[in-house]
Amino acid sequence: MLKTIAAVACAVSCSGPLHAETQYADVVEAFAEAMEEKYVFPDVGKQCAALLRQNLKSGKYDGLDGEALAVSVHDELREVTKDRHFGIKYNPPTPGATKPQPAGGYGQPVNHGFRKVEILTGNIGYLDFRFFDGSEDTKDTVDAAMGFLRDSDAVIVDMRQNGGGAPQMVQYICSYFFGDDPVHLNSIYDRTSDSTEEFWTLADLPGDRFDKVPVYVLTSAMTFSGAEEFSYNLQTRDRATLVGETTGGGAHPVMGIEVGEGFSIGVPFARAINPVTGTNWEGTGVTPDIACPADEALDMAQMLVLDELSESASGHQANRLAWAADFLRSKIVPVKVDNETLKKYAGSYGPRQLTFRDGTLYYSREGNPERPLNALSNDTFMIEGVDFFKLKFVSDNKGKIKSILGSYSQGHTDVSMRDED
Repeated sequence: MLKTIAAVACAVSCSGPLHAETQYADVVEAFAEAMEEKYVFPDVGKQCAALLRQNLKSGKYDGLDGEALAVSVHDELREVTKDRHFGIKYNPPTPGATKPQPAGGYGQPVNHGFRKVEILTGNIGYLDFRFFDGSEDTKDTVDAAMGFLRDSDAVIVDMRQNGGGAPQMVQYICSYFFGDDPVHLNSIYDRTSDSTEEFWTLADLPGDRFDKVPVYVLTSAMTFSGAEEFSYNLQTRDRATLVGETTGGGAHPVMGIEVGEGFSIGVPFARAINPVTGTNWEGTGVTPDIACPADEALDMAQMLVLDELSESASGHQANRLAWAADFLRSKIVPVKVDNETLKKYAGSYGPRQLTFRDGTLYYSREGNPERPLNALSNDTFMIEGVDFFKLKFVSDNKGKIKSILGSYSQGHTDVSMRDED
């Protein structure tokens, strides 16, 4: 158990001579004890404590003010632990100020962290939330969001700006994506109690489960901690496809400890143990199944979902889904068409005008503003921002471009002949 600040100061003074210039010797010793007693890996915690005490004895912290000391200790221990959950905060007390928040703590999130819930093209449910709020009334917000999405044919969960939160809320939301049979999601080993807690999907939920529909999770380098656990839980159980960037790499729950004089330390005291892999994502992050820049992840996931849904649909519905997928495909993974071919397509086709400029083919109709074209193949294009129309360049048996075949998502077509030069 950590000593009080007064007792810590005594312990330091009795251990050997200190430099008079070290203003915060008692604080440094409190940091050392916190790491030694609570850090998830005891040997690393002892290494950190020894480093702090040696630096204190050598006078490395002499003359440092509070802010400089916090930065120095933070950087030194981050270098040893490589642990992104570890942190030092310094909030000097001022008259009338509110009590400083401990390191590793979270403020009260707006709407329990939930930002957006909507239905995308193709009856795809989309859920964007930024925090796993552990308060009991958060469940009402979760249930309402899931109720809104209950008739979706697929679900995309956006974790790109989610920094984590309570393991119990990760467990609660994960449970919506599995069936009634219990699934072991994760375990957390707590060094301070030398115990392991298992997290399984919950048997009772107030809303319908999404165990039969495709699930895609969006990730970024900012996805961290509990959001990584959520992503990893679903990925390792083959319940979701992850799209985006490798996540931040923090799998150690943290406790915030105030040590006095405005200082607090966030000590990672536990670690996740996935029941499938036997390990976690600490330091490595969670690797997505489909890698792409974070700002393209939603379009990419939506395209993949539409492709998947169109395969099991029929008739007009299949065509509508395939068109929507093609629109996104032309936007995020356009086929590269060489400039000579694009130049060959330029010209007037009745009311349609095609112009080649700076490596891009532009489309306009009857004097309307130009829009760039994105290629689906060497001769088929979609207009940027228009999801209901495709155009295909048609040539004669000698390879000369004769017309444009326009196709519409509703099923009809038209032909525009090329004007004679």
